[in-house]
Amino acid sequence: TLAVAAAAVTTACGGGGGGDNPTAGIDRGGVTIAQGPISAFGSVIVNGVRYSTTGATVTLDDQPGSESDLRVGQVVRVEGTVNADGVTGTARAIRFDDELEGPVQSIDLVNSRFVVLGQTVRVGAGTSFDDSVVPRSLDGLAAGERVEVSGLVGADGVIAATRVERKAAAATVEVKGAVSFVDTAARRFRIGLLTVDYASASLSGFSTGQPANGDLVEVQGTTGGADLLLATRVEKRSASLSGST
Repeated sequence: TLAVAAAAVTTACGGGGGGDNPTAGIDRGGVTIAQGPISAFGSVIVNGVRYSTTGATVTLDDQPGSESDLRVGQVVRVEGTVNADGVTGTARAIRFDDELEGPVQSIDLVNSRFVVLGQTVRVGAGTSFDDSVVPRSLDGLAAGERVEVSGLVGADGVIAATRVERKAAAATVEVKGAVSFVDTAARRFRIGLLTVDYASASLSGFSTGQPANGDLVEVQGTTGGADLLLATRVEKRSASLSGST
């Protein structure tokens, strides 16, 4: 999550932030690695820097894509260079991974929140709703609809959505987050209020072979009832921006 990534940048480079801060980056030998929501196009603008995308590789959810597949509000990782003016640069790689994808469980219009896979998502003036959501606000969503959420995770675990997009119905769901309440005997853990059963899942990236409390993970699987996910794949993700130390 970005809050963790920003903290990692603080440790490595003496900068960054936390909570819902949308900016994070690191400069390594002239190569900048930045993370934040896309604010505009005409090239790609992230954290106030307009990156030229000529020749850049674009990846969306681990699949090859192009700039035309990117959308305002998507939190992306940009690897490239920033010019001396500090507001222009050149991207050589742009990667987007959603924070959450699954069916809407409940909607709280009064508090501008909704829940997906046990994760609370907050929307606000900075949230970009896709054209598929009509009207383009929380009023355009309904319980049971599948959505993809990109956003920033606060210290309280609430996702501040920067983009919400309706998706076609599908059996597989996806969620990222910090592991808690690990039960290695039952092969279960929790992400927020969501219980993940990983008894039949393939595990990747765990040095001990098992998830541990505090691990940042990406989980894919199917829903097994209210607040239960039957995982098919659990991958440990880095708690820092890729390329940082």
